[in-house]
Amino acid sequence: MKKYLIYSITTFAISVSLMVLPVLAQDRPGGLINSTTSCVNCNIDDELALGEIRIPIFASFIDFDTNNASILSWLSFVGALATIGLVVFWVFLLVKAGVKGLQSQGNAENLAVAFKQVQSVLLGAAITLFFPVVLSVVGLLLGVGTIFSWPKMFQFCSDTTNYEFYYQALLDKTQNTDAAAAEAACQPLGN
Repeated sequence: MKKYLIYSITTFAISVSLMVLPVLAQDRPGGLINSTTSCVNCNIDDELALGEIRIPIFASFIDFDTNNASILSWLSFVGALATIGLVVFWVFLLVKAGVKGLQSQGNAENLAVAFKQVQSVLLGAAITLFFPVVLSVVGLLLGVGTIFSWPKMFQFCSDTTNYEFYYQALLDKTQNTDAAAAEAACQPLGN
C-alpha cells in the first residue's frame, strides 16, 4: 500500500509541475532560468520570421456561422459535437472503472472485474472513435481538414461568386489562396 501511495504522490507532483512551470515561464520573458530579464520585446531578429505555431483542429469548429450553413455544415457540426461528447463519455467510464479498481483494496475478484471493465471501456472507445478518425484522415487527404473543420468548409458562398461552398474557394488551384483569400473570394451569404 505504501508503494502505491508513493507512486500516487510522485505522479501528482510531476503533474502539478508540468502544469505550473509553463504558467510561471509565461510571466518571465527571460524564462525560468534567466528570470531577471524584464524585456517584453527582446530585439528578436526580424529575418527569422518567427511566428506562433498553431494546429487548427478546433478553429473552424468554433467559427461555425449558422447564417451560411448548409445541411452538410449542420450534419458535420452535430457529428463533431457528438465526437467530443463521446470522448468525454469514454473518459468518464474509464475513470469510473479505475476508481472501482482502486476501491477493490487488493481483492482479486473485484480487481479482475475492474480490469475487465477497463478493457471493455478501451475496446468500446476504440471502436466508437474509429469512424471519426477515419473520416478525419480522409478529409485531410482530400484537403477539407478534420471533422472539426467541416462545419466551416461546407458553408455556402453567395451567388455572386464562382463557388458554392467555402472549401471550393479554399482549394481552388487556379488562385493561390490561403484562408483569408478564400474568405474574401467566397463572400459568405449576407455580405
